Amino acid sequence: MSFFRKKLWSIYYILLIAATLALILFSTLFWNQIQKQFIHEQESLTKITANSIESIFLQYETLLDVLGFQLSANNTYNSVHQTQKIFDHILDKKSAVLGFALARPNGVIYAKSSNLTHNLVNNLLEKEETRSTFLKAVASENMVIGRTYFHSTFKNIIVPIRKAIRSNENEVVSVIMSGIDLNRGFDFLKTQLDEYEKDIVLLREYDSFVQFEPHNHNISTYLKKVDKSFLITQLKEFDYDKIKESEKIYSFKYKTLFGDETALFSVKYIKKYELWAVVMAPYSLLYEQFFQIEIIALLIFLITSVLIYQLFKKIYLHEEKKKEQLYHQANFDELTSLYNRTYLSRFEKSLTIKGSKPFSLLFIDIDNFKNINDNYGHDYGDKVLIEASKRLISIASSQDILVRHSGDEFLFITYITDHEELRYLARKIIELLSQPYFIEQYNFMLGASIGIAQFPQDGSSFDEIKRYADFAMYEAKSHKNHYCIFENKIKNNYIKQFEIEQEMKLGLMKKEFYMHYQPQVDSNGNILGVEALVRWHNKNLGVIPPNEFIQIAESIGLMKNLGEFILKTTLMEISELQRLSNKRFKVSINVSVKQFMQKEFYETVLNMIKKFNIPSELITLEITENMFIEDIRYIARLLRKFKKHDIAISLDDFGTGYSSLNILKKLPIDELKIDKSFVDDILRSKEDLHMVEGIVSIAQKLNLDIVAEGIENRQQLECLEQMGCRVYQGYLFAKPMSKSDLLHFLEK
Repeated sequence: MSFFRKKLWSIYYILLIAATLALILFSTLFWNQIQKQFIHEQESLTKITANSIESIFLQYETLLDVLGFQLSANNTYNSVHQTQKIFDHILDKKSAVLGFALARPNGVIYAKSSNLTHNLVNNLLEKEETRSTFLKAVASENMVIGRTYFHSTFKNIIVPIRKAIRSNENEVVSVIMSGIDLNRGFDFLKTQLDEYEKDIVLLREYDSFVQFEPHNHNISTYLKKVDKSFLITQLKEFDYDKIKESEKIYSFKYKTLFGDETALFSVKYIKKYELWAVVMAPYSLLYEQFFQIEIIALLIFLITSVLIYQLFKKIYLHEEKKKEQLYHQANFDELTSLYNRTYLSRFEKSLTIKGSKPFSLLFIDIDNFKNINDNYGHDYGDKVLIEASKRLISIASSQDILVRHSGDEFLFITYITDHEELRYLARKIIELLSQPYFIEQYNFMLGASIGIAQFPQDGSSFDEIKRYADFAMYEAKSHKNHYCIFENKIKNNYIKQFEIEQEMKLGLMKKEFYMHYQPQVDSNGNILGVEALVRWHNKNLGVIPPNEFIQIAESIGLMKNLGEFILKTTLMEISELQRLSNKRFKVSINVSVKQFMQKEFYETVLNMIKKFNIPSELITLEITENMFIEDIRYIARLLRKFKKHDIAISLDDFGTGYSSLNILKKLPIDELKIDKSFVDDILRSKEDLHMVEGIVSIAQKLNLDIVAEGIENRQQLECLEQMGCRVYQGYLFAKPMSKSDLLHFLEK
C-alpha cells in the first residue's frame, strides 16, 4: 500500500512536471510565434511607411519637375511676373503646398508666389538652417528635402523641398523651392498609421534631425538632433553602407528614441531622399499580447493541475480509506470493534522484548455463554458479546489493550502488576459482566471466569503468558464466576494433564485400561449387583484416578473409544462371572455425557448385550445430573427407548448437580444414587442428614430404588437403614476389585 501511495504521487509529479514542461514549451513557442508575427507586422508597417513617404515626396518632386519644365520653357524663370503667375495657379490646386519660391544658384530669392510675405529670407546661403540643403539641391539631380521647421508666416510646421532647374547644357539656372504643410501634406499617411500603436519617425541621414513624426507635432521634436549612433551600432554587423544601398528592412531591440523603455525597431532606408523610416513599438505591447494568452494558458494549467491534484487526492484518500478499512478488518473484530488476534500477533512481540514494561494479562471467559447460542440463536449471542465488550471498554484505561480472542473469550492487557489491584480489577470485571443483559424481551444472567498471568515473572514470551493465563482461567472456571492468579501449581497440573493426554492416546492400544467392580449389597452383605469402574495403569504415570482421565478423554475426543471399551469389557467379564459363579446380579455401567450423545450409542449397547448374551434387565446405565445441560428432549427419548428393552436407568450423584423434581417426573428414572459427599457427614451435619432424608423420601414417593454410596462404617449403615435405604455400596462391604477377586467374593 505504501508502494502504491509512492507510485501514485510519483505519477502525479511526473504529470505535473510534464504539464509544466508543456506550459514552458507552449509559452516559448507562443512567444517566438508572436514575436515573429510582431516583427513581421512591424516590418510590413515599416515598408508601407517607407513606400508611402517615398510616394508622397515623389509626388511633390514630380510637381517641382512640372514647374521646372514650365519655367524652363522660353526661359520663363527669368520673368518674375510669369513665374509668380504659374506659382499662384498651381498653388490654388495644392492645398498642402504653402508656397513656392525661386532662387538663383547664388542663393538669392528672386521670385515667389504671391502669398509669401517679405519676411522670407533673401539669400538661403546666409542662413545656417538652409545653406547646406540649398547647396545640396544645387549639386543634386533629385529633390532635396530640407529640415522640418516652424514657419512664422503660416503658423505651421513645414517640410521644405528644393530642386534645381537645369538648362539644356545641364547647368543649374535656378532652384525651385516649396514648403509642405506637415499636417495636410501627410494627412492620409497619418490617418493610415493611426490604427497602429507604434511610433513612426522619419529620420534624416544627412544631419540626424527628425524629418517627420506623424503622432507628434511638437516643434521641439524638430529642433534637436537624434543620436543616430544606435543605428550604426545595431546595424554594424550587417554593414551600414550596404543596408543603405540595399534599402532592406532590418529589425532590432533597443531603447526608444525618446525614453528608456525597450522597444522593437524596424528601419528602412529611403535612398532617393536620404531618409530613414523608423518604426518603433515598445516591447510592453508584445508582453501585453503575450500575457493575454499566457494568463489564459496559465489559468488552464493551474485549473488542470488543481483538478488533477484533486483527482489524485481523491484516489489517494479512497485508497487511504480502503487501507484503513482493510487495516480495521485485519486488526479489529468485526462484531465488537475490539482488537483481534491478527493485531495481537503483530503487537505481542513488542510487549515482551528486552526492557519491556511489566504487564498483566487477564484471560476472560463468559460463563454459560454457549447456552445462549444453543437455545436462543447466535444473533442473541452476538448482542450479548457486543454488550459485554462495551462493559469491558468502560473499565479499561487508555493504556489497556482489549482483544477479542475467540468466541466468548477476551484478553485484557494492563500494566497493573500489584496483586491487590489485579484482584480488585478482576472482581470489578466479574461484577460488570455478571449484571443482567437485557436483549429485547429477554433478560440473560451470565458470569465470567478470569485467569491472570504476568510478564516477566510467569514467562518470557507472550504465548507463554497467554497459555498460563488460559490455565488460570480454566482453574477459575471450575468454581464459576471467579478469578485465579497463575501459579506454578496450576502449570504443573496442566503439564500432568498434558502428559495424561499423550499417554491416553496410546493407552487403549497398549491395553493399559482395565475394569474393577464394586459390589452393591443389602444390609446383610448379600450381593445384589456391582458397579463397573474403569481403571488405568500407565508405566510412566502409574495409576491415574478416573476423575482425572475421564474428563480428559472427553476433552480430546477419546470418550467414544474408551466408552466402547468399558461397555464391551464389562459385559464380557460380567457374562463370564455369572456363568462361572452361577449367580445372577445386576451391573451398573457409567455413561458420560459425550458418550450418551453419540448417535450410534443406542445401537452399540443393544448389540453388545446381544453379543455377550446378558439379560437386558440385569443392565443399569448410570447417568449424571450434568447430562441434563444437553438436549433434554433427546435424552428423554433415548432413555425411553432403553426402558423398552428393560434396561434400568440410574441417576448418579443425585443432589449435586442440576436435577429437579420436575426432571425426575419427566424422565424414566429407576434408581437414585446418594452421593458419597452426603454420606460422609451424615452423622455430623444436620444439613447432610436432612438432604439424605429428603432424597430417600422423594425416591420412596416416586417408587424409585435407592443406592447409597461411600458406606465406610456401621453407624452410617444403621442411619441409612433407618431412613429406608435398602442397597449399599462402600468400603464397609468391599472395595472395587478385579474380575478374579470378584469371582472369589461371589464364591464366598
